[in-house]
Amino acid sequence: MAKVYITGSVKNVRALYSNHLKLVNEKAKIRKWLEETVQILWNGYQIANPGVVVELTNFHPNLIGASSEAVFATTVSYKEIEEVILEEYGFFSWDDVQEAGSFNPLFEQAVNVALQGDIAMMQTLLDKDPTIISETSSFGHKASIIQYLAANGVEMWRQYISQNVIEMLELLIECGANPNTENNIFGGSTLRTLIETSEHSFKSGKTDEMLDRLAVYGY
Repeated sequence: MAKVYITGSVKNVRALYSNHLKLVNEKAKIRKWLEETVQILWNGYQIANPGVVVELTNFHPNLIGASSEAVFATTVSYKEIEEVILEEYGFFSWDDVQEAGSFNPLFEQAVNVALQGDIAMMQTLLDKDPTIISETSSFGHKASIIQYLAANGVEMWRQYISQNVIEMLELLIECGANPNTENNIFGGSTLRTLIETSEHSFKSGKTDEMLDRLAVYGY
C-alpha cells in the first residue's frame, strides 16, 4: 500500500470507532451498523473522546467549527447524536437507512483499497467484478469509488489521500469509472467539484494534479 496523507482529526475518528469500521466489509445490515455507530459516538461523548469533537464540529449544526471545550460544555442529546450520524452518512431519516439494506462487501473493500492506493489489489477486485466501478455507496451520499478519492463529503473516517492517488485515479477512469456521475453530496457533486473544495486534497498537495489529470481525460 502507498503512504497516505491523513490528518490527526481523521486519525482520532478512526480510533474512536476502531474495529467497528471493519464491519462495513461484511454483508451486514446498514441500519444495525449505523445504530451501533450512534452508540459508540454517544459513549465517546460521555468520556470526552477527541474523535467526538471531529464528528460534532463537522456535522452538528450548532457546533460547526466549535472548540473542544465548547463541544463538551454543550448538552448534546442522544437524538442529536443520531442526527449527526444521519447527516454524516447522507440520510434524511432512519426509514431511509432501513431502505438501504445491507452493505456490498466487495464495494466497501474496493473503496478502502482505492483510498490506500493499492493498485494491484484494485485491479484484482475489478477483474473479479468489473461492475463495481459504476456502483455507488449504500450510504445516502451515494459516492462512487472514484469520488471517494477526493476525501470530501463522505464519512469522516475515509477522508484521507494516498500518495499515489493519481495512479489510482487513472486506473479507475481507464477501467470505466465516470467522474461526472452526480452523487448526493452537498446537494449534488461530481468528482471535480469535490476535489476543488477538499481540504484534504489541498493539504496533501494533490488538488492541482488531480484536476489536471481529470482534464487530460476530458472531465
